[in-house]
Parts: sequence; C-alpha cells; structure tokens
Amino acid sequence: MANRKRYRGPKITDEVKLLIAHLHKEHPKYTNEEIRNLVEANLRKANPDLPEGWPSKFVIDRIMPGIRERTRLSELNPDPRDRPWTTSSMIKYPIPPEALPSVLQAWFRLRKKGFEFLTIRQAQWVARLYTTSDNIGVVIVLAMIESAFERDAERAGLDYLGSQRMNFETYHTLTGRTFTDEEKYRLTGLSDETWNVLEGFGFDGLKRYRLEKAGKPPSLVLKEIDPQSKGGKK
Repeated sequence: MANRKRYRGPKITDEVKLLIAHLHKEHPKYTNEEIRNLVEANLRKANPDLPEGWPSKFVIDRIMPGIRERTRLSELNPDPRDRPWTTSSMIKYPIPPEALPSVLQAWFRLRKKGFEFLTIRQAQWVARLYTTSDNIGVVIVLAMIESAFERDAERAGLDYLGSQRMNFETYHTLTGRTFTDEEKYRLTGLSDETWNVLEGFGFDGLKRYRLEKAGKPPSLVLKEIDPQSKGGKK
C-alpha cells in the first residue's frame, strides 16, 4: 500500500481538535484513519480548497491517544455537571442569585417542550449568558452550544475552546448588529461554512432527542426552543 504523502496544511486549531474529539465520541470504534477521513470530509464541506489529505494521519495519530484516554476516563467517571440541574444542586454548583430566575425559566421551557432535563453544565452557561438576550430561548440555544463545546474541549485536552467565533455569536446576540461575511472572517478567522459544521455539533444531543421522541426536524426543534420574541423573557 502506497504511503500517504504528508501535507503541510493549515494550523491545527482548537476548532479542528474539537472536531476530532467530537467525531471520536460519535464513532468510538473508528480507527485513526477513519477518523481522519471524517475530519477531512467535514472540513472540506466548508473549504473545498483544503490540501488533499489534510489533516495528515501523522497529526491524527499524535492527537488521538490523548482523546481516547480522556474519553475512556470520562465514561468511567461521568462528570457530575452532566447530571440534571435542581435547585438543590446549587449547594455544590452555585448559581448567582440574580441569574436564578433565568435558569428556572430555561428549566421550565425545556421541560414544557418535552426535554428530560436541564443539565448542571447547561444551567451554569445559562447563568453566564442570561444578560445577552431578553428571549430565554436564545439564551438556551447559546448555553447548549457552549456546554457541548465545553465537553468536547475537555476530551480534546483543551482548558476551553479558544475560538473567537463564540465571542462573535454572543456579541451579535447582545447587540443585534449584522455583519458581512468579510467582517465575520476578519473578526473570527472562521467562515460561516466552517462555523456551521462546528455549531451543528453543539445541537447534536438536542437533535437526536427530538428526532427520536417526536420525529421532528432540527430546524423545527430550534424554532420551538427559540421562537420569535415579542419582548420580555418567555
């Protein structure tokens, strides 16, 4: 079998490491080569001009042992923050008192829409982001993306996802300001196409739950959680 030529492609960013960790989580039995092929296919959706064979198997072989080990340990000892949030959980995982009404609204919205629970991790993100929008549905969506990214970043060996794009998305939500594609890329270093690939992973659990339970498409699921706001928190 011919050796694959090693390409020097773009820098392996936090976003790429996050993608690798997520794909391993979704396909735990895949070989490094199969993960590499999936990574390339996903990145090529966003950027058809990527060098063929990037990222190389050499890069994946270097990153994957740590991801596999951290994933294994997380399965042996699940993070308590992924358990259901309750007001009693604040004994160990405090929520600022001023954020509690928004966290309760998020809990109520999800329960009302048929979701099993709000996790402690998601509640923490609602508490961090509740001032960004008067629409609690918007806050829930941001919190779900952030909490999903946080989990995958931990598996990727990152302290946090060092992506400028979440700063941009949160700023956009807070201000309502619109941006051209060129401005978005200049501010964040990511195209809309690349971000859409990553952002979709933030909704994976949300999509799967509702597709399995109600047979509804993801677009409708998000519309249910984030309806058009007529002012005030829902």
